[in-house]
Amino acid sequence: MGISKPAGLVLVAVRENRHSDGVVSIQPYLSIMKLKLSAPTQLFFIIALILAILALLGSFAVLPAVAGYSFWLAFAAWAVLALGSLMKGA
Repeated sequence: MGISKPAGLVLVAVRENRHSDGVVSIQPYLSIMKLKLSAPTQLFFIIALILAILALLGSFAVLPAVAGYSFWLAFAAWAVLALGSLMKGA
């Protein structure tokens, strides 16, 4: 008999209970989110790759027009990949 792992991300949160006599008690509890991740499609990957290349070219001053937006382009590339892995078959 083995120990099974949770099928998702385990979050520790706080639950507030209000009693009829006005007393409020706070209890920690665990919640399991079931995230179904998949590989991003080729379209999401290509968009993220283009954004990441623009961010790199901007950070090395090869493209001065996007130099001020390098961080945000890299963040957008990450966000596109994250969104692509959350969407199923998109």
